Amino acid sequence: QALARIHASFSAQTRWLEKLVGQCDDGVDRLQGALGLALAACALPQQGQILRRAIDLLDREIRRQILPDGGHASRNPLLLADLLSDLLALEAVLEARQVALPTSIVSARQNMQTLLAMLRHKDGRLAVFHGGLEGDAAALNAVADKAAKPISFAQKSGYQRLDAGDACVLVDVGDAPRGAHSIAAHAAPLAFEMSHGGDRLIVNCGPNLVHGRDWQLAARGLAAHSTLAFDADVADPFLRQGLAAKRLGPRVKGETWDVTGRRVEDKTGIWLETSHAIFLDSHGVRHNRRFFIDAAGEDIRGEDMLLADMNHRPLEGAGFHLRFHLHPQVKASLQGGGDAVLLLTPSGHGWQFRLASSATAPLKIEESVYMGQSGIPQRCQQLSVQGRLAHGDTLIRWALRYAGRQAVRRRR
Repeated sequence: QALARIHASFSAQTRWLEKLVGQCDDGVDRLQGALGLALAACALPQQGQILRRAIDLLDREIRRQILPDGGHASRNPLLLADLLSDLLALEAVLEARQVALPTSIVSARQNMQTLLAMLRHKDGRLAVFHGGLEGDAAALNAVADKAAKPISFAQKSGYQRLDAGDACVLVDVGDAPRGAHSIAAHAAPLAFEMSHGGDRLIVNCGPNLVHGRDWQLAARGLAAHSTLAFDADVADPFLRQGLAAKRLGPRVKGETWDVTGRRVEDKTGIWLETSHAIFLDSHGVRHNRRFFIDAAGEDIRGEDMLLADMNHRPLEGAGFHLRFHLHPQVKASLQGGGDAVLLLTPSGHGWQFRLASSATAPLKIEESVYMGQSGIPQRCQQLSVQGRLAHGDTLIRWALRYAGRQAVRRRR
């Protein structure tokens, strides 16, 4: 009798879930609900009709939310991994029942695994973009396609991977997610992360999951990412006020980002040129960012240029900061009177960061926070470059060069 009551309750809850899934708001909740409904239907005997409806709903939502290159519409790497885990579980259950998923779902799953491989650093964990955390390497291995090689460029998802030797640079070159998928998105195009072997060096701060609204929005802004941000007068990238904000939440307003990217590879290495227009209306400039990584992965060069636009009046003298947030396990020390910094990783590898610009003050090491592991702030450091918008174009050159193995520092 107890088993019969459990079965009756489970059946009732499954039918209730089916009703709710069709009524929930657009976004990832609907996709997760469809996955849950399909898994629940698999556990019920003689419920083939519910299963067929669940798979039809799942197929529809995957077509709407999973991009052609395998990314999710939110552009959140960890969310993609979570969805992939549920999808693989469903596929395994259906295979045991000798039921095949539609080919469109299988194809989407394969694309998701390919993109997931692209967004993993050399340590096996994920890049911290758009509200995602690093994740657990073992859990990610469980959902990965071990035969899949990381792709270099995901045009629809908006990511570039510069992979050479033991070094990896991941760059956000996408526009803002749209609609409900922008509710937790970060407003930081051209932000990047860099790792070497099992060590992360340059990171983004990640999402704040424990403090209030002000902290959470600050973590989603430009200053919390490894990129350039003006100190004042920038248009608010978030929907904060009015009825729309109450109903829709703090979505990203990304209509004016206009992000571009162009990549060239040859025997010397990989070149990437990117650009966005967030500052065009407020400061009259576009932000161009160039990357180069040599074939050995030991020489990474960058240029950040603020290009004056002929149709806008540049806000000459406006202050800005160029930031490079460091992983909590990386130790930084100034060299050469403030134009160079030695970065030392936990495994004892050294990297020298150098700066060259006539428009900026000397390089500084400042405090920062990293939330990419758990959403809880950890103390870390950042390389901070303060400057002012020059007459005409403003150019900042920087470089990261491998300095060899140093004395291994003890972990506290």
